Amino acid sequence: MIKKKLYNLLKKIGFSIENTAKRDKLLFNELSKIYHGDNYRMLIRCFPLVKDISSSFPELVIVDEGSGFIIEFDQFRLYIETIEEIIILNEVFVRGDYQFYNPNVSVVIDVGGNIGLSAIYFAKSDFIEKVFSFEPVIPTYLQARKNLELNPQLINKIEFFNVGLSNKDEECVFMFNPNVKGNTGVRGEKSKSFKLEKSTGVKVQLKNASATISEIIKDYSTKNLVLKMDCEGAEYKIIENLDKSGILSKFSLIFIEYHDLGSVQLESILKSNSFYYLNRRFNSSTGLIYAYK
Repeated sequence: MIKKKLYNLLKKIGFSIENTAKRDKLLFNELSKIYHGDNYRMLIRCFPLVKDISSSFPELVIVDEGSGFIIEFDQFRLYIETIEEIIILNEVFVRGDYQFYNPNVSVVIDVGGNIGLSAIYFAKSDFIEKVFSFEPVIPTYLQARKNLELNPQLINKIEFFNVGLSNKDEECVFMFNPNVKGNTGVRGEKSKSFKLEKSTGVKVQLKNASATISEIIKDYSTKNLVLKMDCEGAEYKIIENLDKSGILSKFSLIFIEYHDLGSVQLESILKSNSFYYLNRRFNSSTGLIYAYK
């Protein structure tokens, strides 16, 4: 009786009472339709994301694998370890952040390859001849290699390099947290997702963007060139470097996710290279630019 009165009082003053055990049981029953394993905890925590994937790909199957899961849908098999990676999977495959079409054969330069999801997404399209992807952090790169091996039908279309790009050749140290691999980069602890106490320093190799990309695209001068950058703060140095060398103007489509410093510098450089662009702002300092000619 006292419990019921307390419940009613809390409800009247605006508190929401939820039976988490009952909720988790309902989610467990839903997940059991697509998940065949024992580690439900992480999937319950990100159930809305899993549900979005399932809605887009009804044949979705999830099975345990090592420290994470194999997520199977459409013709893909993807190894995922964290909630952040499920978020990225949704952005790429469900929301279609990098979806585009060009009637001409295209080549993609993928800066910030992470665990390989964007490279695999690009490579699935028939009009994409080749994807060149760059990821400097070794554990992240190795997970990307595993994802390529899980998708042998695409492996010949993707070249993955264990280096990052910048405005010069250098070795530096990134702070790395395996739970938020997608936030590793020059911006470090500026990311709200970044927990310094759970991070370790990792040495990475960075290469001059213009020199590296020009060496690649010289063999694809007649192809439609696409540039994607999601490189955690390095985008500003990279785009300035590509602008000064004249390489930037060779691309017909550019995706840039920008962080911390806003878009003014990026927009100015894009305008000077005769690009049109759309800017999808997430907040005052971050967003995603779609630039095209």
